[in-house]
Amino acid sequence: MPIHLRCPLIVVSLFLIGILSLQTVGSEDTQADDHPLVGKTVIVHLRSGKTLKGVIVEKVVPGKIPATVSRLQVRDPATGSRPVLGAAGINRITSVDGQELLVFEEKSRCLAPPDEETLAKIRQAAEAKKVPRKSYSPRKKTPKENAGAQPSDDEQSRRNRNEEKRKAFFDKTGVWLYPELTEEQQAEAYKETKEFVGKVSEKFASLNMRLYETKYYLFLSDLPPQIAAIYTSCLDNMHKQLCQAFDVKNPNAVWLGGKMPVFAFVHGEHFVEFEREFFKHNVPQMAQGLCHSAPNGFVVVSCRCGTDPKYFAGVIVHESTHGFVHRYMSPEIIPNWINEGIAEWVNMTVVKTNHGVQKKIKASIAEMQKTGTLGPNFFTADNIAANQYGTATAMVEFMLRADPKAFRKMIDDIKSGVKWQDALKKNFKVTPEQLTQKFGMAVVGIPMLRP
Repeated sequence: MPIHLRCPLIVVSLFLIGILSLQTVGSEDTQADDHPLVGKTVIVHLRSGKTLKGVIVEKVVPGKIPATVSRLQVRDPATGSRPVLGAAGINRITSVDGQELLVFEEKSRCLAPPDEETLAKIRQAAEAKKVPRKSYSPRKKTPKENAGAQPSDDEQSRRNRNEEKRKAFFDKTGVWLYPELTEEQQAEAYKETKEFVGKVSEKFASLNMRLYETKYYLFLSDLPPQIAAIYTSCLDNMHKQLCQAFDVKNPNAVWLGGKMPVFAFVHGEHFVEFEREFFKHNVPQMAQGLCHSAPNGFVVVSCRCGTDPKYFAGVIVHESTHGFVHRYMSPEIIPNWINEGIAEWVNMTVVKTNHGVQKKIKASIAEMQKTGTLGPNFFTADNIAANQYGTATAMVEFMLRADPKAFRKMIDDIKSGVKWQDALKKNFKVTPEQLTQKFGMAVVGIPMLRP
């Protein structure tokens, strides 16, 4: 079943051929490297309310209808990150001086030029198509594999029902849910995930990395076995607690193939090499762990051990929680302050021996008491500041204590395409400003706390 949690989540194509980066746009679609936006510096206005400022467009994937864009890859010169952005998560793209370059077009669910004549043609073409978006694109099989590979009548019926449910949800909300994969599709996804893990192991053969396969994770590491066992137990414990807290009916269907790969390195230089080799990503100097979430739902976590084993356990749980949230319902993006708050809250809940999160909360409260605010751009930043992680955790915990059902429903709504401010108002009956004041009164001790 798809992971339609009540809070903090399936397309199979894993893009693993030739050790492709998950951050690389392309697969079943042809990349438009000659698109006029490629190489341009732009501002991306996301549906979540965030903006990606001064990013460079690296690749563009056209939609099925001429003149449309289904997704694109951008690079942030400041951080080196290269996220892939689906059209459904973007409101518009503008030049740095504010000129509209592309806007989201509802009928086609793609980005399109803003002129009305072009938009009208695209709407007309989309209306004529009226078919669900392609949701399953496995690797090409050999003729021998294809022999006898046709799904049974029951299997095909289940696939058809799954697509009908997704299409009905799309017609209602404008958002495509991750598809509900059948057992056969999950088995194929698992096989492809194992192939990816094998390629990483081969690349770092000199490290003699060992694979620890738990119920829900594929943990590849050069850590000593007795140490690795501590972290794998943390992962399965996290998975169990999240599934219970968020009422996941089928924990085996959270990840593509049922298991998420985690790559844990003893030394930082191997972590950096992994990121550069498999994701073409320059690791920020202070990064100890990263979560890569592809538009198709595939998730990879990589990390380095560092000097504090308890803190490292928290890093693994934090980054894996990001993956869990990404796998919830749809690829729709939740605001960064909620995302980081959830990840830190789970870290604090699961890794009880790591007191780092509580220290962050204490420091954040002291800072808010001194400034009378949540800090710069807390609700709108694409990535909140490091000293705001404690604020985000305390805010999420405050909301969960106030009404856990409302919190879960708010996440449901955001993942269904509702703006987070509207989802907050609908479920908690407050604006961001009012939430800040209530939080300030109850947690910080400042009734008139400002955003």
